[in-house]
Amino acid sequence: MDFIPHTPDEFQSMLAALNLNDEKELFRTIPSNLHDPDISFPSPLSEMEITESMQTAAGENRGSKLISFLGGGAYNHFSPQAVAALISRSEFATAYTPYQPEVSQGTLQSIYEFQTLMCRLTGMDVANASMYDAASALAESALMACRITRKEKIVVSAGVNPHYRRVLKTYLDPQGIEWIEAPIRDGATDLDALKTGAVETIVDDRCAAFFVQNPNYYGVLEPVDQFRGVLDPKTLLGTVVNPHSLGILKAPGEWGADIVTGDLQPLGMPLQFGGPYAGFIACRQKHVRQLPGRLAGRTTDADGKIGYVLTLQTREQHIRRAKATSNICTNQALCALAAAIYMFLMGPKGLRQAAEASVRNAHILQERLCSLKGVEAVFPKPFFHEFLLHLPMPLNSFISAARDMGVLPGIPIAPAGGLEREALLVCATEKTRKQDIDFYVEMMSRILE
Repeated sequence: MDFIPHTPDEFQSMLAALNLNDEKELFRTIPSNLHDPDISFPSPLSEMEITESMQTAAGENRGSKLISFLGGGAYNHFSPQAVAALISRSEFATAYTPYQPEVSQGTLQSIYEFQTLMCRLTGMDVANASMYDAASALAESALMACRITRKEKIVVSAGVNPHYRRVLKTYLDPQGIEWIEAPIRDGATDLDALKTGAVETIVDDRCAAFFVQNPNYYGVLEPVDQFRGVLDPKTLLGTVVNPHSLGILKAPGEWGADIVTGDLQPLGMPLQFGGPYAGFIACRQKHVRQLPGRLAGRTTDADGKIGYVLTLQTREQHIRRAKATSNICTNQALCALAAAIYMFLMGPKGLRQAAEASVRNAHILQERLCSLKGVEAVFPKPFFHEFLLHLPMPLNSFISAARDMGVLPGIPIAPAGGLEREALLVCATEKTRKQDIDFYVEMMSRILE
């Protein structure tokens, strides 16, 4: 694509059409404290000098040398080397969007296989491929629910990841869609409040959907079997899931969910400074026309040979903008492929073993930490592989001391959503070794002395 520069006269003409005096006024909505007009770039370097400079900078990063007990939506699971090896093949690494099915059979097949695996994992009829991350998937699911029901109210549990809820707010507020948070009690969604509508008439006949996260942000397992019974039959039930937990937990399709969302990061994607990750949405067949993203299907050609095609492309690139179900312009195919390869390699047995190991390590860690003086579990309820702790000292001081000793001990959680005082969110996975647990317990004991 050629670069077509604009002349100074053309710049002035465009500014005049916008009633602006100069180009800086285009950015007046950005807070002034975020402006940095004095950006200075270093002088040019040779390839050898750049390599040395980058290696020096990378050496200053301590993260990979610390023992991590962080979670909160990004988890340190084991990823077989075959995942990285296969997605690094040029035919996958360079593939973007399969506009032409006749030359995109491999990409379309990988998307089709991914969709099939996600349907089997979630117990739903159809799955897309795919969204940017769990946050965008939740927001797009909420809009999807509004289109299906033709209602403009969304209720979301306060146990849903706060980052996801902020993205949801960003999507819904400009469109005038009402949304409220259902309270939690003792770490899980308050069912009594849902039944009675005690808080702002939470779930009423104006509600398009109710969304809950399971396991929720605090690690607690929600009473998922009971939600369908307290909601209006016309209110859609949506859930955000950690797909790794479905190795041992009941699939959402089995307990009445209409829409399932989540992040693919636990399925073979390493922790790499926040991404790239990918989100997914799965739903019932009757809602497929409102499902954002793409759907790949399998068919046969005129000669009876298997072929793959895009069956639904309801994005703004393909149809009229007003009728598009999403304006997300990529399907994160490479990340979806990584998740598919991971699930193929692990299989049901391997995924279950990894989930069981995560649960076992987390419960051993919680029990041993709570044996220390002044350390308490915040919510004595069933959990998957994350849990909250109250400590007998300020969290910031503890976290700082732990880092100095080579441990990322968890995520500090401020009082909110039913949490009366600050707490530490701690996570363990199948990669958490016995010596890591021993070291954490010994470290905390020394810091608390």
